[in-house]
Amino acid sequence: MDETHVHELTEEELDVKNTIEMCNYSVPVGDITQWKYTQVKPQFTLRPSEEMVSYFLLRKPLNHLRHHPLFVIPGMNASSFCNNVNVINENLQKFKNKYREIIVFNLQQIKNADLILPK
Repeated sequence: MDETHVHELTEEELDVKNTIEMCNYSVPVGDITQWKYTQVKPQFTLRPSEEMVSYFLLRKPLNHLRHHPLFVIPGMNASSFCNNVNVINENLQKFKNKYREIIVFNLQQIKNADLILPK
């Protein structure tokens, strides 16, 4: 991935604390302050007249001696994202010896089918 399209979120935008608060309304996800939250802005739009759609990645470094990351792509809503983060966070010890990091996609911004499907 070209690093010029990955934007580190500032405190004013959307950070891990806001994600924890959002999730804790439905599913307590525990402490994810050591996770890294980044916004990915693709170089394309889904329709020429539309704004660019972005998505977010929640990344947890685990074991730098391992080569493979674990990618998790939950459904496109907050509860699916939060449930996945909760299950992962509760089972981190099981993942530490298997993966370099865990990367969870947060696709809530592209949930609207009108933005995804061409007219």
